[in-house]
Amino acid sequence: MMSHPVPQCQQVYKQNKPVCNQHNGEALTITEAAQRLHASTRTVYRMINSGELKAYRLGKRATIRIKACDIDAALTPIKTVADVLGQVA
Repeated sequence: MMSHPVPQCQQVYKQNKPVCNQHNGEALTITEAAQRLHASTRTVYRMINSGELKAYRLGKRATIRIKACDIDAALTPIKTVADVLGQVA
């Protein structure tokens, strides 16, 4: 069965470790997160509200930041027909 490589940061995230060394703690704005996901800012807000994406409030202001590692962890690979049938493409 062909398996998709899991990014290191996703492995760290799933083990509930707070720090991901791959991105060096990079914190992104909503706009930057949307660009990285190739999605709209509205989609990023929806992902935050649904719990799919972790977000952090910075200080007393309404500034929201998203860790780059959390973005990578939120992305899940889809299974292809080859994966389901156990064939290597």
